[in-house]
Amino acid sequence: MAKDIELLISKWSFEPEEVAGVYKGPFQIWQGLEDSLVPTSLQRWVKNNVPGLVELYELPNEGHLSWFCYNAKAHHKVFETLFGEYIPVDEVQAAKEELGEK
Repeated sequence: MAKDIELLISKWSFEPEEVAGVYKGPFQIWQGLEDSLVPTSLQRWVKNNVPGLVELYELPNEGHLSWFCYNAKAHHKVFETLFGEYIPVDEVQAAKEELGEK
C-alpha cells in the first residue's frame, strides 16, 4: 500500500503515453467508484492519455479491493472479459471428439 501511495505522488521514470510502444494489446483497469485510495479521475486520465490501449471498467458502489476480493462473480467477469465466454470442459471435450481430436 505504501508503494501505491508513493507512485501516486512521485514523478515516474516514463510518461504514460510511452506504454503504447511496449504493450501490444489493451490492458484493463477495474475501478471502484467508491475507492478512497485511487481516484477515478486518475484512471480516466490514464485511459484518455493512452488512447486505444486502456479498457476502463467503472464499478459503482465498490472500493479499492471490495469488488474483486468479496464478490465471487468478479473473478468470472474478469476471466470472461479476458478470454471470452465460459464453455464447460465437457462441452469442449465433446466438440473435440466430434472433430476426431483427443
